[in-house]
Amino acid sequence: CKAGRDARLCFTVPECNSLGTALLGGAGLDEAVTRVRSGAADTVIILENDVFRRLDPAASESLLGARHVIVLDHLLHVAARRAEVALPAAAFPEATGTLVNSEGRAQRFFQVFVPPDPIQASWRWLGELMAASGRSPANPWPELDALLAAIAAEYPVFAEIQAVAPPAG
Repeated sequence: CKAGRDARLCFTVPECNSLGTALLGGAGLDEAVTRVRSGAADTVIILENDVFRRLDPAASESLLGARHVIVLDHLLHVAARRAEVALPAAAFPEATGTLVNSEGRAQRFFQVFVPPDPIQASWRWLGELMAASGRSPANPWPELDALLAAIAAEYPVFAEIQAVAPPAG
């Protein structure tokens, strides 16, 4: 926002999943940049976000300077073009999932279009990455309900999410 007459109208509203990340105990982008710059983190996963729209160019370049950069997105942006691995993530109408909206409410969305292969929901790509890295068995979440159960078990703040969201079936 620019100073002046309209400055009183300027405020920041968190985007979808920003509050959800905070509820999971996640740090912000500034902390991610600090960790990469200090060498404390050597792998960056950019999930459905164009860091060049969120950070200044130097900070964005720092993130892309990590040893490993993985991008999951439905848009082809600078970070996706420069990533070591770029995976085609489904857009909202192409996937079933849950997000935490800017009011802090869990919000379920349902697939209405079937995307062409290899496009799939980001949570499915993350499950495959975990399995490929040896951190979980193959296909840790066969459907969204299994993922929501795993999240609720790990993070009590999300314990009620299964009760308020309709099941995948």
